[in-house]
Amino acid sequence: MARRDDADTFERDRQFEQTLGKRELVLSGIALFTMALAGFATRDAFPICLLIYALACALACTGMRWILRQSDSRFDGVVPPNLLLVTKLAAYLSSVALPVGVVGYGLSRWALSSAAPLPDFADELNAFGAIASVLLPTLEVPTQIWSRRAVASLAADEDALKQVAALERLAYQDPLTGLANRRCFEEALTQLGADGQEFAVMFVDFDKFKPINDEHGHAVGDEFLKAIAQRIQSLVRHGDLVARLGGDEFAVLIKGGDAHGASTQLAERFTQAMHEPVACAGVDLRSTASVGIAVGRTGVDDCEHVVHRADMAMYEAKRAGGARFCMAGL
Repeated sequence: MARRDDADTFERDRQFEQTLGKRELVLSGIALFTMALAGFATRDAFPICLLIYALACALACTGMRWILRQSDSRFDGVVPPNLLLVTKLAAYLSSVALPVGVVGYGLSRWALSSAAPLPDFADELNAFGAIASVLLPTLEVPTQIWSRRAVASLAADEDALKQVAALERLAYQDPLTGLANRRCFEEALTQLGADGQEFAVMFVDFDKFKPINDEHGHAVGDEFLKAIAQRIQSLVRHGDLVARLGGDEFAVLIKGGDAHGASTQLAERFTQAMHEPVACAGVDLRSTASVGIAVGRTGVDDCEHVVHRADMAMYEAKRAGGARFCMAGL
């Protein structure tokens, strides 16, 4: 029954294309007839004849545009906006309200020259996904079964995808430093898995950040935080996650390998680096840091408990005078 429906659809499409061609021929004939009539009536008035001919051509083009709009409007109310529709037998790609910037064409219909007819229903989705990935390699093209006679795919334009990506970044990125935010850090903890791999959490809090804000203002304080973020990021291994949790509090998630040794080395390098001044707005700023570290194993230790231990170790380092790191006990 599905194949009969496809055949009927293809036959209706073929008849429509023939009708469209006949209308184009009729409109062209009207334009030529008008030109001939004007030439006969005006004989020596060539400019007037040319004007009438131009008007006739404009009328013909307007008529053709209207017919093409009618062609695409056949899908209105049936197919949602911004859908690419591929029929199994015709192997035609019809754009329905498709933004011009996506594939470089306006509302029209053209054949997929390299596309074979789509296979049976069971493989339609995969087949169309392969076609779409070649046609629109830079876009995300989620596919779905729209009916038994077609496969549909939502094809958002590049600007829309960029806007979505920007919103996703805002949800997981600290706007001041560009690092991961608290939400991103917490989700990364939940995705560690349960394979028994060692991981470490490092908390960083600055000992003299409030005096920097009080003396130089919040704008300079923000520049200090951005510079510190870059300094921490330059010290971590590839794959480790650096996040700003809020204020002057930072955290690092160290995964895989010797997380215990890697976190200790990182804390040593960072506390040593903080003895160097940070240049902000023409001012050399100095602030030591208190660092707390806790180590756990995925699937064995509760992540929230490891975070709590790292936080407590950081406060222990601060109570000991700051400018140092402290490793939490088990």
